[in-house]
Parts: sequence; C-alpha cells; structure tokens
Amino acid sequence: MRLRDLGDRLWSGLPLLSVPLALSFGAGCEDPLSLPQRIEDTRVLGARAEVQGRAGQAWAEPGETLDVSWLVVAPEGEPSDLSWRFEACLAAPVNAGPSECVADVFATVVGQGAPAFQVTLPADTQQAPQVALHGVVCRGSEASAGADECRSGVSLPVGLNLGIAAEELRNELPSLGGVPIFLGDQPWGEPPATEPSDCGGDAALPRVKAKSTTTIRLELGTVPRDELGEERAGFDQIGDRETLEVDWYSDAGKLSTPVGFVEADDARANPELEVAFEAPKLDAGEARWVRFYFVARDRRGGNDWQRRGLCVVP
Repeated sequence: MRLRDLGDRLWSGLPLLSVPLALSFGAGCEDPLSLPQRIEDTRVLGARAEVQGRAGQAWAEPGETLDVSWLVVAPEGEPSDLSWRFEACLAAPVNAGPSECVADVFATVVGQGAPAFQVTLPADTQQAPQVALHGVVCRGSEASAGADECRSGVSLPVGLNLGIAAEELRNELPSLGGVPIFLGDQPWGEPPATEPSDCGGDAALPRVKAKSTTTIRLELGTVPRDELGEERAGFDQIGDRETLEVDWYSDAGKLSTPVGFVEADDARANPELEVAFEAPKLDAGEARWVRFYFVARDRRGGNDWQRRGLCVVP
C-alpha cells in the first residue's frame, strides 16, 4: 500500500514539492502567481499530534494514544463546514515523499468540523520506525469511502509521518505557546475569541496603516529543539539538534518571505526570526481585520501553531 505522492508544504499552484518535512499538503487549483504565505483558498497548514498522558510529546510508544488535530484555514477564517477521513498504518522510514505502509491499516477515523481525532498505536508495532496518517479534508462534500478524495467540492489530501518512541528515542513538540511575538516594538497577543465586526472602532486592537510595512519578530528561546542521537527513526536530519522551521501566513497583505529557519548549528540561547508585513490597501477606505498563522515544524512530525490578528486602518 502506497500513500499519495504528497508534497510537504502547499506552494500555491506549483507542482508538489518533496522537502524534508513530515507534513504533507495537496495543492489544488490555485493561481500559479500567488504567494505561498497568502491565504487565498481553503488550505491545511499543519497537524499537531500529542501523546495522551505525556504532555508535549509528539511520538507515541506502542499501545499509546495520540490526540491529533489539523489547522484548516480559508480567507474568511477557520471554516467549520468540513468533513474528513483518515487512515493510520505502520510505515517504513521516510523523510520526504510517499510513505510505504508495512502492515494493514490499523485505524480509520471519519468526522465533521475541524479535524480532530484520536489514534491508538498497536501494542506490537513490528519494529516499524514510523506511523503514517493519511487522508483527506473535504469542504462542501463528504470523503469517498476507502479513497483519499472527496465526492465533490474542495478536496485536500493530507498526510503526517511520526516516529514511534522507544527508550531514549523521543520527539518533543516545538511548542509556540510561550513564544513572545512582536508587532513592531509592541508585544502582540492572541486575537480576541470573537473577531471584531468593525475593528476600526476599537482602539485597543493592534493596528497598522494601510500600505505600511511593519516588522514581525518571534523570540524562540523557549521552543524545544531536541538533541539527535544516532537512531532517528528514519528522519535523516543533518546535525546534532533539530532544525526549527516556522512558516507564517496571512489572509491579506504581503509577508516578505514564506518561512524562517533556526538551523541545527544555531547555538543562540534565544534565537529570533523576523518577517516584514506589508499591509494591504483598503477598499472604500474601510478598516479590515487580517488574520495571521505561525506554524512551527521540527521536521520530524512535531508541529505547533499560534494565531494573531490586526486591524488595517486608513
């Protein structure tokens, strides 16, 4: 059984790229000139797997259960009119590209709304180094039984590969929960639970001028970066520590780059990443709310994310 030939990040309209990440996205039909960091259609940005009873751990031992959630976004926010279907199997080592199952599917999950489910690994993992989750997220229809496709509407095939924990072989999530994020020189907190209908009328919200450019900065000293031993469960990273990747996205305006890296040999106690945001022009001079998503990846299946928002004013 072979999983779909999925790329690991959605580069809008371009052929799917096989890069050394553990998360895969389907491209769909989008403008080939659009920016990968711009949310212009429904997209899957990340998947977060965490072991029940071992907070912060992304790799489960045989018999343990994973809580898995996926970040699905659209130009209007995070849609709820979704359905999905996933399968899990034991997998051969893979660092990029298709994943080869080495045994029959051991779990199938289906649902609606934001994708979130649990998967329990078999007690006997047959010495397989990885577990593969693959499936499809649908918008506007349901998933076809036994296939990584939707009956109609938007079809987003996705996949995630995780190592299987054993003895000292672990993977701590690259948690962004305590990461300070700055908008210019000001701390930038989480967006309100209820998005403002008229952000221009609330002076307490973070704001920037239309067509202005502002630097966004992340201080990443609290993000775990595991030291890597000789046994790496098939994830062939270079170096003695994980490389940390942070992808950033917005649903309006322009981020200067799609991604930043803290390399394996970066020994700084508090590494920082920066990206410039060019605010959009405004139609009819009306303020608008812009959503941002920051997704951290450790390139071994560990992912985490943070959301932010700001008001663009005339």
